[in-house]
Amino acid sequence: TESANSVEVGPSGTVVVLSSRDEKFMHGLWALVNEKHPNIELVVDYGKDSGYLDRLGVEKDSPVADLYLSKASGPLESAANSGLFAPVPQKLADRVPTRFQGSDNQWVGLSARARVLVRRKGLQTPPNTLEDLTQPARAGTVARTVATNSSFVGGVTAYIADHGEEKAREWLTGLQSNTKGNVHPKHTPAVAAVAEGQADVALVNHYY
Repeated sequence: TESANSVEVGPSGTVVVLSSRDEKFMHGLWALVNEKHPNIELVVDYGKDSGYLDRLGVEKDSPVADLYLSKASGPLESAANSGLFAPVPQKLADRVPTRFQGSDNQWVGLSARARVLVRRKGLQTPPNTLEDLTQPARAGTVARTVATNSSFVGGVTAYIADHGEEKAREWLTGLQSNTKGNVHPKHTPAVAAVAEGQADVALVNHYY
């Protein structure tokens, strides 16, 4: 029989985390983990999804990392399809809406972002859809980030999931034609291009 004075200590040990999410955005989450589970030691490595996918593949038979946090669903689905993940426990997966889960509980989303159109004021025929960005009449008026930007990759991944590869290829071809001269390294200068009249519309994340 347990003593009346016994105290449940909770989980303990070391948890190794691979995070492609920038360190400055993760402090709040780690503080919450430390508060809820003071006996867990977090070892967090920050890097890029491409490097982590290679590492997880190399360590597949003798995994070192316990958790992998990515900024986009594409790398997670790629790792899941390669058999690099153990399923998320069902009781945890049940707390996440189905549309934010990978197949067979291979991964779950912790947060979400929306891709939005930032439009210049006063446009007579403002674009309202992603397909509007590819219209020939919008040549040279659309701003976006470079294709290697993780959010852009994530957006294309979602487009493929919704419309298929052939439709996505057509859309990307049209977008490329209309963004010549307005491709930026990050979202902020893409928004600035609209504000300064260098573009009519920009495709960016909602928080910019």
